[in-house]
Amino acid sequence: MHFLKVLTGCEKYVKPPINLEYGTAGFRAKAILLNHVAFRIGIVAYLRSVSKQKVVGLMITASHNPEDDNGMKIIDPDGGMLDYSWENIATNLVNCNNNEIEDILTNIIVSYKLDLIKYHGTVILGWDSRISSESLVDIACEGITSINGGESKKIGLCTTPMVHYLVKCTNDTTYGTATIDGYYDKLLNAFNKLWNGKNKRDKYKSSIFFDGANGVGVLAMKRINEVIKDKIKIEFYNADVHILGKLNFECGADYIKQMQQFPPTMPSETNQRCVSFDGDADRILYYYLDDKKNFHLLDGDKMSVLIALFLKKLVKRSMLKDVSFGIVQTAYANGNSTNFINEKLKIETSCVKTGVKYLHHKAMQYDIGIYFEANGHGTVLFSAELKNKIDVASKDTKYVIMNVFTFAKVILHFKYCHLRLIFQDR
Repeated sequence: MHFLKVLTGCEKYVKPPINLEYGTAGFRAKAILLNHVAFRIGIVAYLRSVSKQKVVGLMITASHNPEDDNGMKIIDPDGGMLDYSWENIATNLVNCNNNEIEDILTNIIVSYKLDLIKYHGTVILGWDSRISSESLVDIACEGITSINGGESKKIGLCTTPMVHYLVKCTNDTTYGTATIDGYYDKLLNAFNKLWNGKNKRDKYKSSIFFDGANGVGVLAMKRINEVIKDKIKIEFYNADVHILGKLNFECGADYIKQMQQFPPTMPSETNQRCVSFDGDADRILYYYLDDKKNFHLLDGDKMSVLIALFLKKLVKRSMLKDVSFGIVQTAYANGNSTNFINEKLKIETSCVKTGVKYLHHKAMQYDIGIYFEANGHGTVLFSAELKNKIDVASKDTKYVIMNVFTFAKVILHFKYCHLRLIFQDR
């Protein structure tokens, strides 16, 4: 097979004298160094789509990094991260010299028995608010179409969880409607099912201070706020999405985690719930001041414990049997949290290598798998087997109490939508 457009593109987007490795965050570097990466990762995304004969995603973002950085990561057909086996493929293709491109591509096509005539790959692309993002998207689209006319679908400025959701729904129509509107509808329907509007605690405030890191999460939360403002009052801070130099600057989840203090632009009120996203809204951290003005951070370890406490109660009340329950951590987890989970909650913990991909893979082995890195990356996974148990039990009259498990049925649809955690109560 001839790769004329590929070779032309590689000559157009010259590789600088650097080597990058595809990791949990995909590729990430200064934006001025990423033109060749964008073109070549477009090719990788196209080939991955052909290999699975399904749609894949490509998100252009550098998450919590400074504004002059950027990055890109591929989303697999199931809405998860790129499979381990393809990380080396991406790394090799991005770092190779132009005279090696043709041999590497031929080897991939032969090794994976890709039929480029029968199936044309399709890639959904989203991007964050960095000034470099849109040009990198355009270059990635050139890479996608450079081999046999792959198809690229731009969804525009969005959060990372949105791209995960859209890829999942496109390949599995039972999961939801594969549109941005479908994403919001599903998220808001879930929230309305969870909301009871009742306050039984004196210090509870039906309000939250929201730190959007001046990123795309601000746009998402403002749209959500229009629907839920009669239930929860959201006060927006660090919401300047389109002003240069403000993205992640002295704000956002990474700043909160590193500095252990409020962003300078947010008022410090006691007993006020606060939450911070990162630049692409796939990290979330809660924090507050107590009556003595002491700062408290609800990092990933604490969120895992709180969620586990809640879900364990639901499992017990639902009378479901043989439900495997696990919390996945890394070596960086707080040892006290591990002891509490094992000794008090009586829930199994597993320790894996640092990185969401390792946490996610292990969590999938449980009926209910919970993982949150200390920095705010994380989610709750429910197995298909558990979903079937819930469906069966909910139709049995002796399981009337199963209504309390509605929460689990809602969460099942939001495997990748970390945005939902904004509504959890501390």
